[in-house]
Amino acid sequence: MIAYAARRVLLLLPTLLGMALMALGAFLGMGLTAASPASRIFGSLLLIGLGAGLFTAPNNSAIMGAAPRNRQGVAGAILAAARTIGYVCGVAMGGLIFTLETVHHPGITGQAMALGGLKSGMAAVLLLSLAAAALSVFRGHDDRRATVTAGPLAEEP
Repeated sequence: MIAYAARRVLLLLPTLLGMALMALGAFLGMGLTAASPASRIFGSLLLIGLGAGLFTAPNNSAIMGAAPRNRQGVAGAILAAARTIGYVCGVAMGGLIFTLETVHHPGITGQAMALGGLKSGMAAVLLLSLAAAALSVFRGHDDRRATVTAGPLAEEP
């Protein structure tokens, strides 16, 4: 029980801190204006980047730790594929946010459009960060590793 609690706390603290930093950076980013100094923009993006970095390692560790030892290679490949899909979806989501900004505000162009898209994107990051933090706290845990007992992926005795 103590080992479980230690593992849970060691994974939970950096994931929560990472998501909190991302949420804070996004919140600060939502307040940016055309007159905001570069240091404020940099600070907001720095917090988001630090938060993502703090979140990633323990999250990957939890995912890999949940896979049986003889399936670690497959789990790593799925993790890498999911990460790549996430990158692609993130870029698509960013494009969608900017497009919706221009559709809902057809008269704006240039800097005002970019600023509106940035604020909307930061709002999306804020919501997703808070959702990921909540999932980290409230996720269930099963100490048993997943095992396959039949079929071509069955574990060997």
